[in-house]
Amino acid sequence: MDKIGRPRGLIRYSAQARIEGEKQHFLRPRVVIYPLILAALLTGLITVLGSIKDAEITVVRARGGLPYFRVEEAAGDQIGTRLSVRVRNRTDKPVDYDFALPDIPGATVSRGDGPVHVEAYGLATAEMVLLLPPRAYNEHGRREVRLAVTGSDGFATQVPYGLIGPAWLEGRDEGEHGDERRDHEVVPGKQHTPEPDS
Repeated sequence: MDKIGRPRGLIRYSAQARIEGEKQHFLRPRVVIYPLILAALLTGLITVLGSIKDAEITVVRARGGLPYFRVEEAAGDQIGTRLSVRVRNRTDKPVDYDFALPDIPGATVSRGDGPVHVEAYGLATAEMVLLLPPRAYNEHGRREVRLAVTGSDGFATQVPYGLIGPAWLEGRDEGEHGDERRDHEVVPGKQHTPEPDS
């Protein structure tokens, strides 16, 4: 400015209001709003990351076959359901996963290969059979179960799943009508048919 004969300060970083001599407001709305928005976004991100579990369990009915079948055992008949379980390990270490039905007396999870082994950040799919006593189902042939999953790394969760089984008629005694109900149940490889009355 000195070289062209102009007063100093004509070119500078400033605001029009400040140049005109108006009072400056250092605490503006956007100075407060922007940090609040940023804090909310960071809080949401932390919440989402904290809610991610060490494993992801997906349970579906195994492809093919019937919704249920009857298994004859010495301790009593059981109703079996084949399931396909997908396990995704989100940790950096291999983990073995076990399955159980602790809330239903007499119910078991049958899997011949033992625990499901999943490598670090890996995915595995295993088939298993849920065996429940016939009376675990309601008169409409429905039963909501919670499949308990535990990992060798301390992971634990319960996965809800709805089962379809034999429908009982309400009020009937299992001992009196057991043979009649069995006529409508299926055993793998064999179809039970009612015997003619003598």
